[in-house]
Amino acid sequence: MLLDRAKAPKISDFKPFKLTRAASIKLTNGIALHYVKAGTQPLLKFEIVYHAGNYIEPQRGISFFTAKMLNEGTKSMSNKEISEKIAFYGAQLDFIPGLDKITISVMVLEKHFYAVLPIISEIIEESVFLEKNFDSIKNIYIQQLKVSKEKTSFVATGLFKQTIFGSNHPYGYFIEEDDVQKIECKDCLSYYNAVIKDCNFEIIVSGMVNDEILKEFDKILGVKKNKPVPTNGTLIAARPEKKSIFHENKEDAVQSSLRIGKRLFTRNHPDFLKMTVLNEVLGGYFGSRLMKVIREEKGLTYGIYSQVVTHINEGYFVIGSDVKKELVIEALKEIYYQLEVLKNEKIGEDELQTVKNYMIGSYLNAVNTPFALADKFKTLYYNGLSYDYYDNYISNIQKITATDLQSLANKYFDKTSFAQIVVG
Repeated sequence: MLLDRAKAPKISDFKPFKLTRAASIKLTNGIALHYVKAGTQPLLKFEIVYHAGNYIEPQRGISFFTAKMLNEGTKSMSNKEISEKIAFYGAQLDFIPGLDKITISVMVLEKHFYAVLPIISEIIEESVFLEKNFDSIKNIYIQQLKVSKEKTSFVATGLFKQTIFGSNHPYGYFIEEDDVQKIECKDCLSYYNAVIKDCNFEIIVSGMVNDEILKEFDKILGVKKNKPVPTNGTLIAARPEKKSIFHENKEDAVQSSLRIGKRLFTRNHPDFLKMTVLNEVLGGYFGSRLMKVIREEKGLTYGIYSQVVTHINEGYFVIGSDVKKELVIEALKEIYYQLEVLKNEKIGEDELQTVKNYMIGSYLNAVNTPFALADKFKTLYYNGLSYDYYDNYISNIQKITATDLQSLANKYFDKTSFAQIVVG
C-alpha cells in the first residue's frame, strides 16, 4: 500500500516517561563522577569539567588560551604525538573554553578507553607551555579575528552582548587583538597551575558505562591531588551600556545585521518555560511569525530568528537577522510590530498547539542518545534543578495558555527596554 502524502500523519497521544537518570559517585580523592548508563553501542563519551572560563579569569583571554594550550604537548609527548595517539585509537578529543567552564571532551570506543584515559591524565597533570606554540596559537587567533570582524553578523553579536551586559562583564566581551597582545605564555601557565593542574574537577560519562570503566577512572584520576579552584565567590554585576541603540556603518557591506533584545533570566526563573514557548511562536522555528511575515510574505530576509539564551549566571533574549541595507528600517518596523501584536492579541489555539507539538517533538528527538541524556543532566546540575524539571516538562508546556503568553509579552516586550544593534 502506497503512502498517501496528501494526508498528514496521525498525531498519537503522548505517553509520559522519565529520563534515564545520571548516577553519581566520588572517586578516592573526592572527585565527583556523574554517569549516564545508556545506549547499545560500545561507545563512551567522558568530559573533564573545570570551574573556569571567562567568568573566572584574572585577565581577558587567559582562560581561552590556557584551554587551547592543553593540546600543545606534555613532558613526554609533543602536540603531534598527542594527535597521532588519539587518531590511532579512533578517538575524538576537544578542548572547549567556555564562559563558565573549561571542558576536555573525549569520545572513544569502550575497548580503547583504557589506552586513551592515561593520555588525558597526562595532559591534565603535565602540560608544558612552550613559547613557540603559544605564539602560533595567538597569531592564528588574531588572523581569524580579523576575518570574523569583516562579518557584520559577528560584529553585531559582539556589540549586542556588550550593550546588554557591559563591556567589562565576562559575558559581554570577546577577546580583542589588544587583549591577545597583552597575554604572555607565563600568564597562561600560571592560570593552568591555579585552576587545572592538581585542581578539583568533575567527570561526566555517558554511554556503555560499567563497573570496570568506573574503577579505571578511580585508578587513573582518583589518585590525583584535588585542591579547590579559587573563585571570587560573588556574582559579577552586569552594567549595561547607557546607550542602547547602535548603528555601525560598514561601507563595503552588502547586508546589515540586526540584533534586538535584552537581558532576561536564567533557566531556573519561574517565567523561563513560558518564555521559551512565547519565543517559539515569535521566531524560534521555521514556521514562526517572524519567518512567515518577514521572510515569506515581505521577502525582507532569507532568515530571521529569536532565541532565549541562558548561561549559569545570566540570560538574554535576542532577535537576529541579516537584511539588505535599504530594507533595515522596514525590517525593524515589522519586528517591533510583531512584538506589539503578541502584546495586544492572544495567540490562536491552533497556532499555539502547533508550537507546543513542535517543542514536544523536538524535546523527544533530543533525548534519544546517551550523550543527549548527559547533556540534559548537565543542564539540570549546573542550574541547580532536579529531574522534576524534565519529568514535568511536557505537561507543563501543555498547561501554558494564550493568556499566559499575552501577559508575558506585556511583561518583557517593552520596546524601550530593548537594545538595538545594526551593523552594515
